[in-house]
Amino acid sequence: MQQVVAKAGSVEVIDVPAPTNNEDEVLVANAYSVVSTGTESVTIERTEPRSYLDVLKDPKLMGKAYRRLRGAGVKNTLEAVRESRAPKNVLGYSSAGIVLAVGRNVTDINPGDRVACAGAGVANHAEIVSVPRNLVAKVPASVGLDAAAFATLGSIATHAMRRVGGQLGETLAVVGTGLIGLLGVQIAHAAGMRVIAIDKDPGRVQLAKSLGADLAISIEGPEQLEAFYAATDGKGADGVVVFASGSGSEAVRLASHLARDRGRVVVVGMVGLDLERGVLYEKELDLSMSRSYGPGRYDPSYEERGIDYPFSYVRWTENRNMQSFLRLLETGQVAVSKLVGDVHPLADAKKAYESLLATGPRPISILFKYSPEKYVTEGPKLEAPVLQLLSPRSTGGQVKVGLVGAGKFAKEFILPNLKGNPAFRLVSVVSSSPVNAKETGEKYGFEKCGTDFADLLRDREVDLVIVATPHNLHSSMVVESLKAGKTVFTEKPLCLTEAELEEVARTVSDTRLPVYVGFNRRYSPMIVKAKELLKQTGGPYLISYRVNAGHIPPSHWLQDPRVGGGRIIGECGHFFDLFDFLVGSSVRSVKVSSVPSGTGRVVSHDNFVVSMDWEDGSVTSLTYTSLGSNAMSKERIEIFGGSKSIVVDDFKTAEFLGYSLGPIRFDRQDKGHAEEFGQLAKALSGRESTMISFEEAYKATKTSILVDRMVRSSEPIHPDSQTPASR
Repeated sequence: MQQVVAKAGSVEVIDVPAPTNNEDEVLVANAYSVVSTGTESVTIERTEPRSYLDVLKDPKLMGKAYRRLRGAGVKNTLEAVRESRAPKNVLGYSSAGIVLAVGRNVTDINPGDRVACAGAGVANHAEIVSVPRNLVAKVPASVGLDAAAFATLGSIATHAMRRVGGQLGETLAVVGTGLIGLLGVQIAHAAGMRVIAIDKDPGRVQLAKSLGADLAISIEGPEQLEAFYAATDGKGADGVVVFASGSGSEAVRLASHLARDRGRVVVVGMVGLDLERGVLYEKELDLSMSRSYGPGRYDPSYEERGIDYPFSYVRWTENRNMQSFLRLLETGQVAVSKLVGDVHPLADAKKAYESLLATGPRPISILFKYSPEKYVTEGPKLEAPVLQLLSPRSTGGQVKVGLVGAGKFAKEFILPNLKGNPAFRLVSVVSSSPVNAKETGEKYGFEKCGTDFADLLRDREVDLVIVATPHNLHSSMVVESLKAGKTVFTEKPLCLTEAELEEVARTVSDTRLPVYVGFNRRYSPMIVKAKELLKQTGGPYLISYRVNAGHIPPSHWLQDPRVGGGRIIGECGHFFDLFDFLVGSSVRSVKVSSVPSGTGRVVSHDNFVVSMDWEDGSVTSLTYTSLGSNAMSKERIEIFGGSKSIVVDDFKTAEFLGYSLGPIRFDRQDKGHAEEFGQLAKALSGRESTMISFEEAYKATKTSILVDRMVRSSEPIHPDSQTPASR
């Protein structure tokens, strides 16, 4: 299928695999999508390549570069900076079309329904989109899909009107008569408000007048408000909504002059907020922001998982705002025909955007028109195509890889090591984002790309599936891959719950296929050397592992027990596996202490100490905290035994005290990723390998789940030392 992306200050129409929908999503063949001229012009401009000087001037980018330099070295940091200089973006966030398929949890939408779609990154300018249920609204039969495609923009204007709290008979000033401002004029008029439209552009304010504004004024600043004050008897407007955009603060300052004493000002557009305190104070104005489409916006549980807010408590969510706007279209109280500048087929997108970026007047909006019938006529089930990116290569006995999940971690740690190892042949990459699948496939040399995991499992060319998706998908994908006859390597964690762990163990036992988990630290050259020396020394050992993890807000996906599993399950398997690797014994008891939640930014399951007693007499402790300084190294391991000591600091330096071996120092961290995939290649080719066994991965995963439960329950729990092999 075709999709529009912004790249290098321009746009391209590229061929990408069609998306698939998950259990909470609706698959839609677009009929129309709306180009929001202001927003998308800014998005395109932001993809223009920046100079290195621009990067140096950006404190946020420089902070990221410094942290990356400390851990990844100069080469990887320069590569990241090069990519930051030329970002790419998908475009579009408001469309309408025909439903092709629905997820299992979607019960009130059916294939063949006409729907409006919302959301940046989902309701894109693309032939087919996969949209979460709460961002989809049914279109009334009398409303054309060309008009319905404006529902997202209409919901933004609708939510702004709810924020300003306008009532029947009140005077509302609309500052900025772009696309959303003109929709706002019509919505306010439909609500019985007296509307005054204000803009610098005389043509736009006259258009506002024709769309229902009671008064339209073209002004440059507060000194030209005579007509406005005359129309409001010198009192000003009850409410003012700022739809204008720009880096300056003139629009907000103007709004404060337009508002009456104790009036209301709502900011929608992206404007500066250098306010005039004197005016705000003297009038005792209420100033507030309007956040996009309405309640539910930016809430993953609402937008991604389809958990609606109770109607009785949240009357107007973003979805219900979309429905409200569609009803206004149905009754004719809002019309969009005058707002459409041009209609183009998607193939002409580059030409369409040139009119936005050219000097001179811009069209208020542009519509892209699609041909959904070519997908709908094939029936509700849509087979996602797999793109052939390269001509087939000689296998040469290589391990044939299919990767599912092409996010940041995969691109930084998995793919560079696969691409650099001739033992692997990169066959297929699957991502939920069609654009990401295509770009990742091309960059790293995959032969195919797609969006459907089932296609990868059916591909006879793939014999190793690498799972690098969000954590909540790991266990099910591991099980499905095993049942499809594939060997599996999954990034940690293996799973999120004990029930999932047992299901994976049963499937491994039934299929007798190997599963490897990405506990890479045991492959670091410093740890390999430490293990070699400890064998000479003999136990018991005392090992202290300190992790200065850094703060992650509770709203982050990793903190969600249903998605990321929390930081203990999501991250700490690394450290429990390393203890098991170094000690080589069985755990006798586990004790946990944690800092209580509720004080400042403290999250108890981010700040804890785990003490583990081992059967051979060894004692290990993990101190994990989010309270430390970023200037401190992230990980430090201290190992004591036989009157000797080993210290590994951030996998960059290692000291071997009491041994006839000098310190090891690297220019960048080596946490063992390259060696891990080297050992994986050996294991899969039947050669001698130190690759982690499933039994070892099982134990580390079970310990993570145990410790997470202990921190959350504060109850002592004795570990079950049984592994799949010993049961």
